Amino acid sequence: MRDAPFVQFVMVLAAVGMAGCAASTPEVDPFALLEAHDAVGAEAAFRERIEADPFNGRWKDGLGAALAAQGRYQEGCPLLTVRSQPLSSDQCWLQAIRQAAAAERWSTVAGYVRRAPVEQFPPAARREVWSAASSAGRATADWDLLLRAYPALIADDPDNAELHYLYGRALERRDKFQEALHEYELARELDPRNADVARYIRRLEARMKQSGGTAAARIEHLGAVSRPATTAAMDPVRMSAWTHGDVEAVIEIEDLPEVESDASIDTEMLAVDIRVIKSHWPSGVNPQRILAKISRAAIDLPCPAMGEKGEVEVVVGPDGIVRKVKATGVSDTIAACLTRSIRAWIFDEMRGGYLHFAFPFPQIDESDLYGDFSGEPEQ
Repeated sequence: MRDAPFVQFVMVLAAVGMAGCAASTPEVDPFALLEAHDAVGAEAAFRERIEADPFNGRWKDGLGAALAAQGRYQEGCPLLTVRSQPLSSDQCWLQAIRQAAAAERWSTVAGYVRRAPVEQFPPAARREVWSAASSAGRATADWDLLLRAYPALIADDPDNAELHYLYGRALERRDKFQEALHEYELARELDPRNADVARYIRRLEARMKQSGGTAAARIEHLGAVSRPATTAAMDPVRMSAWTHGDVEAVIEIEDLPEVESDASIDTEMLAVDIRVIKSHWPSGVNPQRILAKISRAAIDLPCPAMGEKGEVEVVVGPDGIVRKVKATGVSDTIAACLTRSIRAWIFDEMRGGYLHFAFPFPQIDESDLYGDFSGEPEQ
């Protein structure tokens, strides 16, 4: 017992020594962890710094960069400012948009563009973002996004006839007829030989004359319009375009000419069993590329089969927009899902051609995946 004070003294010295060693150990620099590509460790270190000093913007910038380095752009990019180091806000969003665009995840691209403070970006970054936004808008039929993207692109390249033409198409889809006609006319002045522009001008002028120039007059002229009970009620040539159960517009297109395909098609090489009913491919159009794009999109359709098997018939008009979707052999619910999904497809490569095709739905027989659960024993 006489040794107890001595033991306590030794324990105190040991504790002091350990505290001294801990105090002398240098703190880990989270930015050094980032440079060493340890994004997870850097994230944890930055969060510790923010907890201790929540008003230090440098730590938030670093956390944003660490999250972006892990591909967590939705969390990381908003934390960054335009001149953040080691990663600025525009660099972060550009990384996110480039990766999503490379994977053709166009809905993700559109979401990034909407969240990014694009107007604050340097000119080169703005141009790249709006260019990606235009691709995303066309791929997803996001006309509102296109109405933001095209004016910004035109401001940087005012003599680009193609941009004026595409901007006119987006305006027309939003019933902004006078503005659309103005853009078409600008495109024609810049490129008088563009037959597509001339055709769109004639079509729009006819629509304006018929409807009095406004969507309201056009709907009144057409009378009461009600949604067809099924997609089978839609006519392949003159038809109503429907989205989510509401009338989007009533579009009249030219009768598909009775012209046989003037390009060879090898459907055996496609991942989807596509049956071409009628088509016409102008010179310079690669039908195999378009059919391959359709094949990939058909496989990725988000509609559940629910044990049903049917066929989907599609008409793509000369402007590359889907004009008809007719689903047979499936319920109205699945038909509506297929119609809504396929109407988002856009084919800029058509260049005045057209395509009438069909494919089976679903692409994979669910019974092949899960077996027969009917309860009957195998023979």
